[in-house]
Amino acid sequence: MRPLFAARPSTRCHSIRIFEPNDFAVSSKLGKAGFLSVSTLRPRKSEGREGGDRDGLLPSSLGGSQSVAEGTVEVTLYRGRIIRGPLMGTRCLLKAYPASGDALAANELAAFASVQPAAAAAAPAPSARGPYPWLAGGGPTPRPPAPPRASPHLSVLLGGFELASSGERWLAFRDEGALSADAWARAAAAAGPGRLLGMQPPLFARPGRTARLRRAFALRTLRGVMRGLATLHAADRTHGSLGPGSVLLSTGDETDAPALTARLADLAFSADTSPGALVGGGTLGELWDMGGLALALRDAREAASPAALVWREAAAAGAGAVWDRPLFAKAADAAAAGHLVAYLSMAPFCDPGSLDPVSLARLLDVTCQGDVEAARTFVEAEPAWSGGAAMLGDASGGAGWELVGRLIAPRDWRGRPTPEACLEHPFLSGAAFE
Repeated sequence: MRPLFAARPSTRCHSIRIFEPNDFAVSSKLGKAGFLSVSTLRPRKSEGREGGDRDGLLPSSLGGSQSVAEGTVEVTLYRGRIIRGPLMGTRCLLKAYPASGDALAANELAAFASVQPAAAAAAPAPSARGPYPWLAGGGPTPRPPAPPRASPHLSVLLGGFELASSGERWLAFRDEGALSADAWARAAAAAGPGRLLGMQPPLFARPGRTARLRRAFALRTLRGVMRGLATLHAADRTHGSLGPGSVLLSTGDETDAPALTARLADLAFSADTSPGALVGGGTLGELWDMGGLALALRDAREAASPAALVWREAAAAGAGAVWDRPLFAKAADAAAAGHLVAYLSMAPFCDPGSLDPVSLARLLDVTCQGDVEAARTFVEAEPAWSGGAAMLGDASGGAGWELVGRLIAPRDWRGRPTPEACLEHPFLSGAAFE
């Protein structure tokens, strides 16, 4: 059997398995999804995810589709179940990469392997006397330390397999909801200010109550995004293609926002910012012996990586030094998070079809050149966007615009806030609405 993709996960991560194709039963096709790398120097574009009635949370008529592809790399999404092995019965989401997407599949596999904890070690047998012989009965038996837990705000990669006949690379994720934040935002806009999603049919409610519950749903989604992003950055990884299509929701019921969990998916453009990856790997002695060869090998590896774009942008922004590159890559994620905050704060409250992620990013990055006051003036002058303007401006006392401005900050990428700092911001904490 050939190795799984071009790279295997770390040997310390035993939670990712190598499956066989007949370990799965495919139940339905969710659609196509394309990937576009996030650029901090050009207008951003969004990722797509399509499907019909997802988890029974939204009527099919409120769905829709969006498919964006980079060149010929476009993945197909399926829903299925594992039918053999120790994980038999586990529901999963399957992502099928074409043979041309080998580098993307391998990078996503490596990214999830670096942030998912290893399997728990076997518990040691209890000692006959115990560790405290001076206590009557020997004292309590020590327990092994609890294994690290995966973040609930990152999708869980179960493993993958290859189809030798077609060269397709398949990744299997635990199915904890396939509704994207983009699909929810468009469905909420279509429902209007008098209906709440999650009911069959949607529940009619007073516009004021709908706005409060929808606002709570959006803020909880954004907080989940920031927590997931913080986990990635702590593991020396970036997302690289953060957008409303790469955020999956566990529920679409706006009346039950406390039950919502937002998870980050789509790490195909993730960048490895660990010291070993940035300087060429190996020990200090090995690097010394290799001399310039280590840097040449690093440069060759980066040129072939899906994350190459962010390193080219880092050099263009004056962050070519090794010690500056991790900060720049994380700042690129922060800028993408700023666009996501703006979109999810506006789109669910705007007229249906009047706003999309690409147009909003173009407004912020190109038309207004990162000047949020100019963007605010533009947004508030558009009647179709009045609901979103209120969310970022009047309802929060301008805190929403202030957070977006700090995150996208085109002239001060070093000063962009971390995900942890964003969680304490009055807009995401909810204090701005009290």
